[in-house]
Amino acid sequence: MIFEIIKDSLEYTFKDKSILKIGILSILSILIIPLFILFGYSYRTTLIGINSMINKEDPKPKFDNIKEMIVQGGKIIILCVYLLPVILATFFFNVNGLLYKIIPTVSGISIDFNFEILAILAIISFICLLFTSVSIPNMIKYGGSLKAGFKIKEIISIIKNVSIGNYILFWGTFFVIFGGLLTLRSFIVEFLTDTLFSVGITLTEPIILGIYIFILYFFIVPIFVISLSRGIALLYDMGQTCE
Repeated sequence: MIFEIIKDSLEYTFKDKSILKIGILSILSILIIPLFILFGYSYRTTLIGINSMINKEDPKPKFDNIKEMIVQGGKIIILCVYLLPVILATFFFNVNGLLYKIIPTVSGISIDFNFEILAILAIISFICLLFTSVSIPNMIKYGGSLKAGFKIKEIISIIKNVSIGNYILFWGTFFVIFGGLLTLRSFIVEFLTDTLFSVGITLTEPIILGIYIFILYFFIVPIFVISLSRGIALLYDMGQTCE
């Protein structure tokens, strides 16, 4: 079931050329308004998902009523407060030098990570992602009511219905997929750099960095936003069905 949800989410992402619009929004997301619109598109994608089912031919959200999209995006950003514990924990461990140590070596430096702390952060991150990914569709189900995004008992009930194991499989698979996309990005940039170098064109470091950033924001982020928004909606719907 989980793999079917992920397959459906990825196929839905490439349903039409709207992914290019999301790519432009992603690049412009360093500005406030485009960022809110980007999250607003995520809101509408999730809304379509919770009123759908796996493998159903659903349309993509429309870019209409931009003011409404901005409000919708703002609501999702507010619910990202669930991610605050992992942000604070990471900051605390980092400031106190508990996350890693830099060790001078003969050839330079090496970084010694504290794997116990990393394991703790991984657990906290998963819990935060769990509540965030359920609170968003729960809020959307109730017509955008932020209060519904903080109905902890209802959120926990959905999590139990779907099961922790399914959520671990879902998030684990998503991170593997997007880790693969990031690796592919590196291969593409390296291939492009080597090819141009072979014909006498040398790319400077700022240009190479720009290519990395462009691929990330124009291609990888849109895939992540659309597929994840639909994926958490279908998972949420799965939890509702089990009630």
